[in-house]
Amino acid sequence: MVTCNPNAGGCEQERDWDITYAEANLARKTSRCYVKLAAKIRRRAGSQTITTSNYGVQPTYYQRVYPEDWECHIYRDTEIAARLAVEAREKATTAGTGVAAPDASTVRVLGSLPPFCESHRVDLFEAALAEHGEDFFVRIYRGVAEALVRGGVDAFIPETMNNWKEASFALRACRDFDLPIILCLEGALRDEHMRPHPELAPSMAKLVLEEKARGARIEALGFNCAPPEHILASLQAVKAEPGLLASLREADIQLAAYANCCDREAVHNQGFDGSDTNRVTIRRDLAGDDNQFEGYTKFAQQYISN
Repeated sequence: MVTCNPNAGGCEQERDWDITYAEANLARKTSRCYVKLAAKIRRRAGSQTITTSNYGVQPTYYQRVYPEDWECHIYRDTEIAARLAVEAREKATTAGTGVAAPDASTVRVLGSLPPFCESHRVDLFEAALAEHGEDFFVRIYRGVAEALVRGGVDAFIPETMNNWKEASFALRACRDFDLPIILCLEGALRDEHMRPHPELAPSMAKLVLEEKARGARIEALGFNCAPPEHILASLQAVKAEPGLLASLREADIQLAAYANCCDREAVHNQGFDGSDTNRVTIRRDLAGDDNQFEGYTKFAQQYISN
């Protein structure tokens, strides 16, 4: 499956922390990137999905700007992101553009359910969980899911989930809706001290199998938003577990992966914070001097082989 994901940093990024990362996502990223995504699909780049751009629409950001009514703003902006993604798909697949385009029915819009507290921050998630409790998380995620459905998404993609607890809350929220789910965990599987643990990937896969056996419409287990080396290690750990790949195939669960191209390992090791304003730079070993991303492509080929 090939996806266009405006949350993954593939488009031009501008950050204005005065209006929060989330607002920048919708105000700048959405308007520019969906146009680019539509063009890519129109050129038959092979994209089968578009992910909504509401990854930054997180409580951790919105509470800073809308302390009294942050929740309603989250649902509003999430629905806007979904509607824009659907609109981009329709524009990309409309007849009469002068360029061959795929049928709209073959391009799915994936509705993003982002982490609750930043990215790569299990410590912040655990602190929020201790403060608010499980039901609070499930309620917020259910509201996000409802907004995505109103906006017209075809499937859910809880992405960059900080750990299994957070993922399970998102899954519980999605149970109320009869839509497929692509569940993506933070690819390095970091702990509270920001240390990567790709060896935990097999246990995550087994939990996904249990959830599907209980009725969750999980189509795929993914690892994302981490250096390609960490994601490869997670995939290899799943492959090395005896019988696990066969069990996933039997349950009709695919593996998915989309890594970062940017050089952010040091920031993630220290603890990512949305207020961080360090420039995001592309890894030259992945992009190459000609920006053809041959290094990244080699990792993608290894993902497929694993």
